[in-house]
Amino acid sequence: MVENELRLAKSRGVPLVAIPTSDPFYVDQLVIGAFTNGSAPAIIGHDVVRGFRSMNAKGKAVLAKALEELDPSVTTNFVAAMEVAIGKFPENTVLIAHGAHRYTEAGPIQAIENARDLFASSGRMLVMLGPSFQFPPELQADVLIIDDPLPDDTQRKTITEKVYTDAELKPDANALNEAVRYTKGLSPFAVEQTVALSLQKSGLDTEIIRKRWKQTINATPGLLIDESGSTFDDIGGLANFKEFCMRIVKGEAKPSAVVRIEEIEKALAGSSGAVGDTSGVSQGILGALLTFMQEQSATGIVALGPPGSGKSLSSVALGGAAGIPTITFDLGSLKGSLVGQTEQRTRQALRIIQEMAGKNTFWIASCNSIAALPPELRRRFALGTWFFDLPDADERTVIWKMYISKFKLSNTGAVPPSEGWTGAEIKTCCEVAWRLKVPLAEAAQYIVPISKSASELIEGLRKYANNRYLSASYSGVYQYRELKEIGVPATDKKRRVDLS
Repeated sequence: MVENELRLAKSRGVPLVAIPTSDPFYVDQLVIGAFTNGSAPAIIGHDVVRGFRSMNAKGKAVLAKALEELDPSVTTNFVAAMEVAIGKFPENTVLIAHGAHRYTEAGPIQAIENARDLFASSGRMLVMLGPSFQFPPELQADVLIIDDPLPDDTQRKTITEKVYTDAELKPDANALNEAVRYTKGLSPFAVEQTVALSLQKSGLDTEIIRKRWKQTINATPGLLIDESGSTFDDIGGLANFKEFCMRIVKGEAKPSAVVRIEEIEKALAGSSGAVGDTSGVSQGILGALLTFMQEQSATGIVALGPPGSGKSLSSVALGGAAGIPTITFDLGSLKGSLVGQTEQRTRQALRIIQEMAGKNTFWIASCNSIAALPPELRRRFALGTWFFDLPDADERTVIWKMYISKFKLSNTGAVPPSEGWTGAEIKTCCEVAWRLKVPLAEAAQYIVPISKSASELIEGLRKYANNRYLSASYSGVYQYRELKEIGVPATDKKRRVDLS
């Protein structure tokens, strides 16, 4: 808890503390709550609009004396405020600075540095609040970072009950459960606001609160909640992968959410530092992801295969099949142009994932090429690398039937030859037939399968996967077969007999 860490830091003479938070006014209350006994220090707040403000009775007395000979408006300047804090605040005072992440210029940095030893020797403490911090070298080793956890189930329930009380309503147990469920990952103020916007005279509107929750999470850079409703019934083939995943969700440590990363090799391009990204941005994302997965004991699988082979669809359908949230973790959208922005976005997104799902997250990282993935990252996905091949004849038969039914194409003629087609290409062919009101054979003329348009790349990938990775379609390790072999229906395959 923030309060416990603050009390410990204060008792050990820690002078400089930073708390990354999206809700500084809530953290104000946590700081005040950390020091409520008889020997509580004077607590004073500061921001660049209001200057100093007292946060408790002792703080009011300290300010009155410190500002006797000063124009209070002078202290809206942070450097001037720190000079007052250093020279006139008594021992044991706690100063809370809002917006401190913006104090990166020489003057404010020097003011903080000047306070370090004087505050340490007098029991004073500077608590800096902001969404993220990127301290310069002279302060990196001097500032204690305390993470501000998002409210847990009990805290969100308390916030919800207060909103009901303010609205002169009484919540029932079901409404409380829904509110607690659909405010996971939100800051305290966002919880309060989401519940308030979802209240009607009749009580909590569950559809509205789900919508508001989704909107709030989706507004976080890098995160997107999927609510497509897809399940494994919407996927043809890939029997081995589907069976494995269903055994996972029915076994021990059932996942509480699916976290999917699309084309992870592109998002982390250059993270090795050898080529590509020399800014350190990709390396920072990789480091944060590795640390998070290790600390949370998170695991999952890597889905490798040609584009359109069902990797993305399977990761979305798993959440729907298990009845758990599916979170898309978009690494590319985490990257920012400002110093420290990428790191802040990454930490915030991972923190929300942790609050939403705890440690029981099931990660699925899809890629079209695995060579660029660092070995240490692949080890985090301990449940294997699965190869999603071009569907064979039996799988294509299932996929054709599924999409013919979906697009209501029962009168559009025979299924065209589709050797080497992906499931996505079969879907496109059916969609074209539906849109143009033409037979499937005619719609097929508008399809150039990737096995032809990028034949060398696809065949190279399929051969590379041979005997290396698990097969998503059948039990065991993937075995490469030429396109002409996967084009033959299983019932028509001939036994190879050598009489020589």
